[in-house]
Amino acid sequence: MKKICLVSLAVMAVVIASCSKESKIVNPVEESAVKTFIVQAPQPTKTTVDGLEVKWAAGDKIRVFGYTDADNKGEATFVLKSGAGNSTAVFELEDGQSLAAYNNYYAVYPSSIPAAYSAADGITVTSGLNVNAQTAVENGFDPAFAIMTAKADGEGKLAFRHGSSYFKVTIPDDGITKVELTFGKNAVQKRPYYNADDGSISANNGGTAVIAATGSFVKGSSYYIAAIPNTANKMVSLKVSMTQGGAESSLTSTNSKLDAKIALGKVYDLGTPAISFTPTIAPDAPSKLEADATGGSFTYTVLNPDGISTVSAVKKSGDWITAVDDSVEGTISFTCTANTGDERTAVITLSYTGAEDVDVTITQKAAGGGGPAVHTYIYYVNDSKEEVQTADGASGSYFSLTGSSILDCSASGYFTVDSFEILGNNYSHAKKIDGSNGFSFTTSTGVTASIRFFAARRQSDKGGTVKLQVGSSNIVSADMTLGTIYDSGDVALEANTNYKFNKSGEIGLFYVVVTETED
Repeated sequence: MKKICLVSLAVMAVVIASCSKESKIVNPVEESAVKTFIVQAPQPTKTTVDGLEVKWAAGDKIRVFGYTDADNKGEATFVLKSGAGNSTAVFELEDGQSLAAYNNYYAVYPSSIPAAYSAADGITVTSGLNVNAQTAVENGFDPAFAIMTAKADGEGKLAFRHGSSYFKVTIPDDGITKVELTFGKNAVQKRPYYNADDGSISANNGGTAVIAATGSFVKGSSYYIAAIPNTANKMVSLKVSMTQGGAESSLTSTNSKLDAKIALGKVYDLGTPAISFTPTIAPDAPSKLEADATGGSFTYTVLNPDGISTVSAVKKSGDWITAVDDSVEGTISFTCTANTGDERTAVITLSYTGAEDVDVTITQKAAGGGGPAVHTYIYYVNDSKEEVQTADGASGSYFSLTGSSILDCSASGYFTVDSFEILGNNYSHAKKIDGSNGFSFTTSTGVTASIRFFAARRQSDKGGTVKLQVGSSNIVSADMTLGTIYDSGDVALEANTNYKFNKSGEIGLFYVVVTETED
């Protein structure tokens, strides 16, 4: 779904009234089995923000639950058949699925939401959503968090209503990569229970204070961050934080107390926060110099410049760098001597008023080629429960991590042992992999890459399978044996490809090493 019914605070009452109305929509039934649904999205009001309306899009899917009694229920996925670009559309049963005739039908959008239906709980999200990992969409929102629910009556009407709210933020500056909202209390949640009859939130589960979106934000454009209300808590206060070039700045709401609870289907327009960032120097990684090179250059940008200062550059190390030139804004040039020995490095330091100095490493290849360069990236959890990353032996950030849950080894608890021996060392802590604790990485271009990782099954009656995936495709899928460390061995990877760890059951990831050899 591309767009949704978005309105200003002043017309909230109109939104609720409009979005809750159900149209007379027929659900055709053929041979006592459901084949298609004609569905209606929440109706937009006459007053909208930026003219955004609810419209279905090609590829949209809904999950439909059929229910007659406790012993007679089923579910199936329906995919958009026709009506893209409209608020009313026809959804057809997805190939390979079936749904029998039932007394009642309920539905949830998007179909990717881990949801289930029961007479006792209604429509429930069955595992926690990572609400602080939304993807930025210009003048829109991440559709994975635009939850809607629906109920069909005996005549087959199926009209959706909002299961989320939205906070609108207009971006004040270039180079923003993250917008985060922090509430004074756990005013939002990760795993709601929806009343199946009216769509209201009937119970809270997994309350949190933070929601966030990441991506390349455009200055002057608006973005909507989805919020699932926690009906138990008021907002109390609200802090807007933005990240620019790795630096975070915050603006606390002018309201010392926000006494309202977040309401379903409401848009909270936060305007353009007046956030001030300190300048940051962002250099581009310089290419490796050939052995016979006598000079080179690299580029940089200054995020949030003061308009007066200029970048200065000086050689910090490496006598083979003979001169450094910073006279051209945005480019650092240097001269050097040709290399007659082993591969070597030098460091050039960039300075700018108000910004932290940045060291840029220049590498020159060995004389006679010296063979391809090999880079090694390692991840593990140390004895102090700190997540450690190294790149070629130094501190690095090759792996992208979300969440911070660490599992401890114990002979009487998790893993049924006190530690595992991995490559000659003992490790007693692991990274938990689940919906809130993600682990991913992207291989470099122009390399031959491989991975070796070590994982173990957490003590559980759910089993345990570790998965290394590209998208939803498994590169590795291995069952764990309780009390034994799993060694993947060397697994070949593709260059310039994003990989992620997933699981079924319960697992801990103890040690990961990726090796990249330049082609």
